[in-house]
Amino acid sequence: MTNSSEDDDKTKNRSAIEQAFGKVIEKFSKGKSREASRKAGTLPLEKLEQKLGPTASVKPMQIAYKSDVGSVRSLDEDSVVIIEYSASHETERLRKIFAIVADGMGGYSKGEVASYLATKAISEHVMSLFLKKSVDQKEYEETLQKGFRKANELIMDYALNHPECMNMGTTASATIIDGEHICVGHVGDTRVYVISENSITQITKDHSLVQQLIDEGKITAEDARNHPQKNVITRAIGVGSDLEVDVLSRTLKNKDYVLLCCDGLVNEVKDEEIMTVVIGSKTLQDACNRLVDLANERGGRDNISVIVIGPLEVQESKMIDGEKTQPIARALETPAKTGSNYTDFCTKCGQPFDLTAKRCSYCGAEILEQNGTKTP
Repeated sequence: MTNSSEDDDKTKNRSAIEQAFGKVIEKFSKGKSREASRKAGTLPLEKLEQKLGPTASVKPMQIAYKSDVGSVRSLDEDSVVIIEYSASHETERLRKIFAIVADGMGGYSKGEVASYLATKAISEHVMSLFLKKSVDQKEYEETLQKGFRKANELIMDYALNHPECMNMGTTASATIIDGEHICVGHVGDTRVYVISENSITQITKDHSLVQQLIDEGKITAEDARNHPQKNVITRAIGVGSDLEVDVLSRTLKNKDYVLLCCDGLVNEVKDEEIMTVVIGSKTLQDACNRLVDLANERGGRDNISVIVIGPLEVQESKMIDGEKTQPIARALETPAKTGSNYTDFCTKCGQPFDLTAKRCSYCGAEILEQNGTKTP
């Protein structure tokens, strides 16, 4: 049997829910439908931008990679992992990219096991952050550090239980790209570069004997390329209980490329050549393929792995009925045109179109006359 006070509470709760629901229904019933707004030419630019999301923080980017055994080795000890995350929360679009290259230590046994365990452990540790709506720079850096140290423990524990893996180790460089921000974790002589239109910058610092000699002024960077001890590294994952991890953050410019690679590439191909190939290639996959081919042509003495992250590839604009189209990817990167002729929006690509034109200038959709309103 239910007492009257409980009935009253239920009635009050039901009433509150109905009132709240009624407000929501009222809010939607008062607004025009999207179709009605579109036909009336009243969909404002700010609504379009809200629909598409903030292009400044979600830059169109793509990823390509290649890993190759090289021309001398019989086993590829490198590991590569790339994770892309996309989401939308409260109309805010999120895009995060994680990429890592690990180079198993060739002079030791089971380098391929070490590189696999490292990429797996670090990737799993970072993924928890991707599910968060907002992450600050410090949290990214701390998470990368913890991920690298977790990988260090995992490799050492694995070696203790597998005698054939004793003394295995790996280098690794990992990046998280969140909007215009990049965070990097790094151990060893794998590298991360940022390539701009006319420059290439190595943003990691090698943990190697030759780098120490460069820092001490005993040899030049050019001398280091042919130094007999250029493969001696001073820091690696899985070879000691105390692991120091380099972390750094920076802001990317709109047309920057990010490149991760192992020393199998940079020992054969100079930085300026890497820049020229990336900037000059039609696609990022072409750039990866060409860089690996170039390293092999010059000896391919080690495994070769490279990841390139950069601006979205777009098709060239084309002429349709004498009018030039603008690819959607490029349209999203540039402010939409506004003016007296731009009073409606294409239902195919969402971009404003010129009412005096026969086709949408962005996607090429034909613009038709319907009930006095032009419609793609």
